[in-house]
Amino acid sequence: MKKLNPHNITNNLPLAACMSPIALNAINHILRAEGGYVNDPSDLGGKTNFGISDLRDGKEDGLIDIDLDGIGDVDPENLTREQAVDIFYKDYWLANQCDKLPQCIALIVFDIAVNQSAAFARKSLQRIIGATPDGIIGPNTLAMLESVSNSFVLHELTKRRCLRYAKKVKESSQHNQVKFLRGWLDRAFTVLFEAQAIDCFGGYE
Repeated sequence: MKKLNPHNITNNLPLAACMSPIALNAINHILRAEGGYVNDPSDLGGKTNFGISDLRDGKEDGLIDIDLDGIGDVDPENLTREQAVDIFYKDYWLANQCDKLPQCIALIVFDIAVNQSAAFARKSLQRIIGATPDGIIGPNTLAMLESVSNSFVLHELTKRRCLRYAKKVKESSQHNQVKFLRGWLDRAFTVLFEAQAIDCFGGYE
């Protein structure tokens, strides 16, 4: 499937129809993993829907800021699947240069960016390959990535994200994050399994 510039997408054309198959697969994985509306007092992310938090703009005001203009737009309960897909594609897939990474690595970088931190995802990748961890996936990072095996990067990314999960649980003041640990680890290894399959057997056209 040909990838289109998101800035050229018309309002009459569903965004999903313009995505590469790997981006669509990655986003569908996120939607399955995150589920729908959640308002768990133990969840540090606050109210979420499709994994998108009220806190995405840094403010807990009961509204999700879709376009990150500082003004809340929609109650988390009312966020649509289409709005979620748009956010994931533009603010996480494209913003983290996943369209320029090897497909197997893009899958994990994207999932880490959504679930843990975009800066953590980018800087972890850079540290693994020996690039300057400035959080900018540019020509230098992409060039250095070509000299490192995909399987090594996949393993290291997963190890680092799991250690970050463990640290989050350990540092939680009331140890109330431990109930999420099994789900987080299941998620990390499910994405790793799929990424390894892409690395071994080929990705999407």
